Parts: sequence; C-alpha cells; structure tokens
Amino acid sequence: TAMAPELSGNQEAEGQKDDKRIVGWRSGQPLTSKDVHDILRNERRARHEYKAVRKAGNKTVGGKSSGGVTSQQGDPLAGLPPDWQAFYSSMPHLDPQAAFKSFRKEQHRQTKEKSAAGGTPLETMTAEDEARLDEEIQKLEEDVKQKRLEFLEKEKMCNEWDNKLKRLRSLDVEEVEVSKRVIRKMEKASYEYGIMEGKLRSSDIYHKFLYDGEQARHSKQVTALNRSCTLMGKQIDMLKADVRALLKAAAEEKITASDKPKSSEASASEEVTPQALEGSGSGSQKAAASPYAMPMLRDQ
Repeated sequence: TAMAPELSGNQEAEGQKDDKRIVGWRSGQPLTSKDVHDILRNERRARHEYKAVRKAGNKTVGGKSSGGVTSQQGDPLAGLPPDWQAFYSSMPHLDPQAAFKSFRKEQHRQTKEKSAAGGTPLETMTAEDEARLDEEIQKLEEDVKQKRLEFLEKEKMCNEWDNKLKRLRSLDVEEVEVSKRVIRKMEKASYEYGIMEGKLRSSDIYHKFLYDGEQARHSKQVTALNRSCTLMGKQIDMLKADVRALLKAAAEEKITASDKPKSSEASASEEVTPQALEGSGSGSQKAAASPYAMPMLRDQ
C-alpha cells in the first residue's frame, strides 16, 4: 500500500513524457507513441494486428472477479519503462504489471536496507575511531601534497615539452616551405629538361630525314655519273677506233704515193678520180664528225 502513491506519481511523470518515450521497436528503429499513432493511422495491416494483440491482452488481463464484477480492461504495458515494454511485448503470455510491482517493492526494500546500514554517526564514534580518522586524514593530506608536487613537476615538464614541440613545429613549417620551394625548382627544371629533350629529339629526327634524303640523292647522282662515265668511255673507244682507221688509211695512201713515179704523180695530181674524191670526202667527213680527232693525233 505504501508503494501505490509512488507508482502513481511515476505513471503521471511518464505520462507527461509519452511523446518522447520509446514505446516499441520496428526494424531496429525506436518508436514513440506519436510514431505508433501515425503507423496505425496510415497502415491498415498494422491497425488490424494492433487490434488483435489488444484483444488478446484484454482477454489475459480481464475477466470476472469473485464478486462477479468485470475488472477494468487496459493495455498491460501501460506505465512500464521502455526496456520493460520492449521485453514484455515479445512475451504476451506473461503479466508485466505484476512483475514490475514486485521489482519496485524489492528495489524499495534494498534502498531501505542500505539507508539503515549507513555509516556510523559521529556521536557514537570513540576516541580510537577519531584518532584513526585523524591519521587517515593526515595521510590523505600528505598524499595530496605529494600529488600536488608531482603535478607541478609534470606540469613543468609538459611546459618544457610544449616549448620544444613549438620550436620543432616551427622548424617543420620552415622545412615544409623549403621543400615546397625545392619541389617547385625541381618541377621547373624537369619541365625545361623535357622541353630541351623534346627539341633535341625533334632535331635528331629532322637531321636524320635530311641525311637520308641527301644520301638517297647522292646515290642517284653517283649512279647517273657512273652511267655517264660508261657512255663516255664507250664513245671514246669508238672515236679512238675511227682515228686509228683514219691514220691507217693515211699511212697506206702515203706509201702508195711514194712508190709511183713522178710523172704518174703529176698526172695523178692533175687527174682527179672519183675514188679519190670519195676517199678524200669520206676522210674529211670522218675528221669533221670527230672533233676529238686532232687532239688524239697529237697525243699519239
């Protein structure tokens, strides 16, 4: 009977927080009473399931008393904490209200026992207890002083390390700036090197094409000169043969002219035969046709 007011007060306090209190779970997500109302209003299947569960709970909690009066029907999970509601909603065959009342009674009894078995009041302490308490207080004060000294030493050490780290951080910042400058220089040098390498490669390709073209042109010119030399050599041989034939014919004529008498020479000189004319004409034609005849004769 003493727990009734406390339970009613808890129920009122919890009733004020119904909007924020978790009353169930769905797919791992917590649900408040507002969420439950929205689901029941929007989902027909959930509404039918809720009515079936409500009817089963009413049958479990309801019934007739010894006087024949029907007991009040309601939600068996009403007024319970969220964890209790989550547990007992999965076990509808149990009575959550009775279990919660027994739990609160046991909790209240344990609280009373702890308060009854509290510390000894100061009025009942003896001199020995006071002396022991003073010794403990003195020891604790000494420990506090020692801990304070250690704290000051550690704080001093921390300040020194902070100064060192500050200096190191400044050095790190400077190193980062230097490294950035060096990286920029390296990138610029690499870019310029790439440009020069590209120019050198393109120059090599250009001069290789020029060299190949000159070599092909030279080979063609050499072939043409060799062919011209061959033709000129053949023509020179032909001219030499013609000159030798002319010299041989001139020598024979000279010999025949020296063997004849002077009279015949005079008559022969006066008489012009067709053969002589033809021979002299052919010799003059051959001499005129070969412009290299006179130099060849001089050389021989």
